[in-house]
Amino acid sequence: MVRLLVSLAFLIACNIAQAQGTMQSRHTGLVGGYSAELRVSQHRHFTVYAQGFVIRNGDTLVHTVFLTEGTNQRPAMRVDSAWHLGRELHWDAVRPDRRCSGFRCVRNLGVLTFSGGEFNALSATGFDLRLIGSQGPIDLVIPAEIFAQASTEAARVIGASLQY
Repeated sequence: MVRLLVSLAFLIACNIAQAQGTMQSRHTGLVGGYSAELRVSQHRHFTVYAQGFVIRNGDTLVHTVFLTEGTNQRPAMRVDSAWHLGRELHWDAVRPDRRCSGFRCVRNLGVLTFSGGEFNALSATGFDLRLIGSQGPIDLVIPAEIFAQASTEAARVIGASLQY
């Protein structure tokens, strides 16, 4: 019975994604919204998660999708570039810090940055891309809801300035 409860707790912790929401910091002045964190690719040895952000930094709006890797004990995955239909995307690799919540651990992979117009268009269509790195090519699809949720949440705290 104890083994069943431990297994159930592990499965629940691994499948709970972070919900969408808003953030405001009086210390940094950053204001914005973010989407739920969703699994966008699952392979035998790793899982990739994505979460969209629309953040106002002063007069600038930043539109990003942050990618993380579900971890185990092997070395961190490294992603060197991201591509869509033969076009290299704006990809910034980040330090692969590991963070855990309950039984679920992830490592940072990097950030895709989009223009406001691109981000808005992707909120209707979603986006497929290929990551190139230490695990070889990884194909994944970022669903439209990631872009739409981040935009909707940001509009709640930023207001009408999200018009493109």
